[in-house]
Amino acid sequence: MIDLVPHVEVRTFHEALETSLPQQVADRLRPALRALSFSEHKPTVKLIAQRIGFTVPETFVSGHGLKESLDALAERRATRFCIKPVAGKNGHCVRLLEYRGNGAYFDLAWRKTFSREELVENLETEYVERRIDRKRVAGRSFRGQWMAEEIVAGNRADELPDDFKFYTFYGEIVCVLQKRRIFSNSEKVTNLYRWYDASWRPIHTGKYSPDPTLEPPQNADTVTSLVREASRRLPIPFCRIDVYLDGSRVVAGELTRKPGGANKFSATFSRTLAAAYNDALRRIVQDIDAGNLDDILSLYAFDAPVRS
Repeated sequence: MIDLVPHVEVRTFHEALETSLPQQVADRLRPALRALSFSEHKPTVKLIAQRIGFTVPETFVSGHGLKESLDALAERRATRFCIKPVAGKNGHCVRLLEYRGNGAYFDLAWRKTFSREELVENLETEYVERRIDRKRVAGRSFRGQWMAEEIVAGNRADELPDDFKFYTFYGEIVCVLQKRRIFSNSEKVTNLYRWYDASWRPIHTGKYSPDPTLEPPQNADTVTSLVREASRRLPIPFCRIDVYLDGSRVVAGELTRKPGGANKFSATFSRTLAAAYNDALRRIVQDIDAGNLDDILSLYAFDAPVRS
């Protein structure tokens, strides 16, 4: 039996994200924690997402340098793709591109055309300025490695799909953040946000000003059920699961254990998230003691990081 008495319950969400799991719990969850420590390594995240029940974008090329990746895409005649570093977060160095021949690439977000030379120069500059070249994930460097995958078309014609960020706590959903990105030719991006509870009722969290023009997806209940089940296969007290909707497909984006801005929630809502974290940890311990996690932990029986 695992004794949680010495473990002090967290009081805020920020505290929850900075708190280590009790050692007895961490020891029992070692395979999952090992894999999830590479949550900023995109090929590893894609494998985890598949194993817990999500669809993921098709990978066209992975693990090569930027120029080599573009060459490989040309060889397989891929004309629409999302290219990005294999490691990182926050959308840095991510481009949604359409190859239009004669070395011209059309940026589907910014609605601009770049030559191959301009594209490479821009991405390599941003790669250094954003310090992605120094990025380490779980102590490993993936410097100079890029990947390209299919673009998730979304359900709004000629628009980028909304990003739905689910705050999940081992099988429970507390809230969902809907994010819509609007790009313009002035090289500025406008982000629209709206928060919902697990039943898709609008709520206020103290973080971001809500935009009432945003609406839940038509298949909201189906999406919620899938995310809730997937969260149950993540044996950790908290994970933010980002998904995109493409027709009937629920496509996994990121699995984030420590999202930024945790201290920007209102004090009341931060306590709500902290309480959910504490409850999730108790349920995990109960399942460990009852021997109910063997099948879930078997999902993580692979060598991480996944080879690009």
